Amino acid sequence: MSRKIPISEMDDAIMEELQKYSKLATDDMKDAVKDTAASVRKDIQSGAPVDTGKYKKSWSVKNVHEDSESIDLVVILSIIVGTYITKILVPMLLYPKLHNIAYV
Repeated sequence: MSRKIPISEMDDAIMEELQKYSKLATDDMKDAVKDTAASVRKDIQSGAPVDTGKYKKSWSVKNVHEDSESIDLVVILSIIVGTYITKILVPMLLYPKLHNIAYV
């Protein structure tokens, strides 16, 4: 869509278009991260031993943090050991920053 912009307003128009592009790129990156997390979970589940099926079913994806510019996802293994639930967090592609493995 074209529109006529006076030269005095050119900087604002360029900035507006760059912000639109940035939002679209960020949304696409978030979708890619979510798809990757789901794929990793499925890969782990497909290779998991199936004795009772609990280990295989206990893998999930958790959204640790999400804002307008980034998303942090982890793949979690929640297993019950005695009366305690142990959660092992496996870091995913964390955009735009990387985190270390966390054990809770």
